[in-house]
Amino acid sequence: MIPYSRPFVRQGFSHNQTQLHSTDFLANDCNFYSLGILLLELCFGCRLEDYRLRKTRPATTDPAAKQALDVVAALKWSDSVSDEGGADYAKAVKWCFMGVTDREKNWRGEIIRNVGSGVGRATALAFAQAGAKHVVLVGRTSATLEETAAAIRDISDKITISIFAASVADEQAVQNIAREVGAWDVLILNAAHLSPPNTVLNIPLSDFWTSYETNVKSVYIFAQALLPLANANATFLSVNAAGAVLPAEIGAGLTGYMSSKIAQAKLMEYIAHEHPELFVASVHPGVIDTKMLKEAELQASKLPQDTVELPAHFMLWLSGTQQRKYLSGKMLWANWDVEELTAKAEEFAKEGFFTMGMTGWPFAKSGLFGQTGSVR
Repeated sequence: MIPYSRPFVRQGFSHNQTQLHSTDFLANDCNFYSLGILLLELCFGCRLEDYRLRKTRPATTDPAAKQALDVVAALKWSDSVSDEGGADYAKAVKWCFMGVTDREKNWRGEIIRNVGSGVGRATALAFAQAGAKHVVLVGRTSATLEETAAAIRDISDKITISIFAASVADEQAVQNIAREVGAWDVLILNAAHLSPPNTVLNIPLSDFWTSYETNVKSVYIFAQALLPLANANATFLSVNAAGAVLPAEIGAGLTGYMSSKIAQAKLMEYIAHEHPELFVASVHPGVIDTKMLKEAELQASKLPQDTVELPAHFMLWLSGTQQRKYLSGKMLWANWDVEELTAKAEEFAKEGFFTMGMTGWPFAKSGLFGQTGSVR
């Protein structure tokens, strides 16, 4: 029996005061996302599962994906709280999802990351929020792509979304995609493969070579298939890794991944040189607690953490090619302050600046082969 004389709360809240982490919120009832959803349900008098936008989401058996889709729908629902419950109530609901800033307590999980596809998902949403008319999603898993599409539709139902479930290293599949998509303005390659850490003598050749298939061959395939279809001043970006420029002892065991990322960056330099009419660059996304970071066996808690939105919005900013041409052909860090980058336009325009080269190259200072020395 429900006592209508006082509020009814259907979720339980644990009395365990152990510190919560954004990565284990699925296992805890006592978390701020659950509180935000509960406040919404109390405000509107219906369950989140019955909210019209939540019911349009694809069915999934993945608990993390379901939780993330719940949060995405709840965020959209929260936009209507002010009219129903007043400004103060709306502020409390928004705080549950967006307002916690105490990073030491890790209260705020990254919604986009938990939907299932990290930087790629966040980037698609960033461009949708900026008013993209057509978003094309390419990846191996149809379900993940459908979840991304659903999140985009939450932003606007006027955006055309095309989904292609395919390997980025499949030449024929990419050529078919190019024929169907036609002209384009922004192309971002985010797919990557990282082998389990191992020595050169012990890593299986097939696993080692998959890094090159995914991280280098795919760039070549997409360039050949899509560059002829690029609109004027189009942007072509590939997501790289700062670890590629670090000494081998720092990235020990990640031979295939790091060496293929060096090759990827150099390939992008050549593409930029051959296509000055385009904006072409490699982007280090920052340090984000993703599945790949865990596969690299790096301890995320000991590293400076970035949000998944950082590279997404940095790449959105870069897509304004006419204003950023001095950065074309470079290896860029999403962590940079964009005003600082703009102020350093003359410095970045120098030949060889932030490109792959060789430390100690004897002819660098003489100018015989330009000014290339190393990534600086």
